[in-house]
Amino acid sequence: MAFTDTWKEFLEKFAKIYQTKIEAQPDVLPQNAIDLLRKVSAKLAAPDVLEAIDKAIKEETNADARNQASIDFLEEELKLFVTSVNEDLKQNRSQQRADSRLAQAKTIKDSLGALPLPGWVKKLLGILNELIDLVKVARP
Repeated sequence: MAFTDTWKEFLEKFAKIYQTKIEAQPDVLPQNAIDLLRKVSAKLAAPDVLEAIDKAIKEETNADARNQASIDFLEEELKLFVTSVNEDLKQNRSQQRADSRLAQAKTIKDSLGALPLPGWVKKLLGILNELIDLVKVARP
């Protein structure tokens, strides 16, 4: 499985956790945040973004082959997140674990953002970051 395929899976699972968090606090969090997240996620999974991610990974590894280990670890983090969310959903623990999964997602997103991505991709990642912050600070 390619890195970008794992990234798309990450975005899908992140959206599920985000929706769980929103639905748990309907009076505090705006429902339209889910719609915005879906739009941002769709753009972050679009072919032009995936191509930019692939190009950034190649730049990193071409600049120094030792960077491949970091890329591999990041991909493992993505896979671990996907697996963990799947387990949470299967065992009906997604609501209890939503905050920790959002923190994990932010860390992963930050790691991806450290790659030499174009500014427009980094701006999209920034919007994702703001959406995470929105649900993290909301309290019933």
